[in-house]
Amino acid sequence: MELKIELSIDRFGKVVEQKLTQPGKSVKFQLAVLNGLSQARFGDLPKSLRSEAPYSVRLRVIP
Repeated sequence: MELKIELSIDRFGKVVEQKLTQPGKSVKFQLAVLNGLSQARFGDLPKSLRSEAPYSVRLRVIP
């Protein structure tokens, strides 16, 4: 089980968009990851990255 996802994070650390770039084989795992990330809050972006907001991050999730 593995999936890859791309997130867009606003300057305040909120996930504003998520795009599954490589779905996992388990639908339950996929839904759990997407649900968790939709509720995630990160810290404010550093000042040097705020002009690039929303900031894109790629994640590879392996349980």
